[in-house]
Amino acid sequence: MNSLFSLRALLNALAPLVGAEAELGNRAVSAGWATEAKKDKINKWSSEGVALVEEELKTLFQREYEAEYNEKMRRVCALHVVLNLCDSYVHDLSDLGLGGPRTTMTQS
Repeated sequence: MNSLFSLRALLNALAPLVGAEAELGNRAVSAGWATEAKKDKINKWSSEGVALVEEELKTLFQREYEAEYNEKMRRVCALHVVLNLCDSYVHDLSDLGLGGPRTTMTQS
């Protein structure tokens, strides 16, 4: 979940910029855009920026997290099926008398 924390931190850092650009009609701000802005104005930009992006950010994170989770589970399940197939082959060989316990010789 560190990545979600990082995304939220990035959103909070960029929120004033997003809000200011939205106020300008979705145009880029010019250099020094926040130098003369009062704290109340920056807080307003931050609130607007978070409101504009937060839902999309959550949806995107959830979709990517779910896809990654499903991929990992698919790999684990595929590995589990392969292991079960190997176990069943050993069981079939033991039915033929070929899968009995093996003894190893050790040198003393």
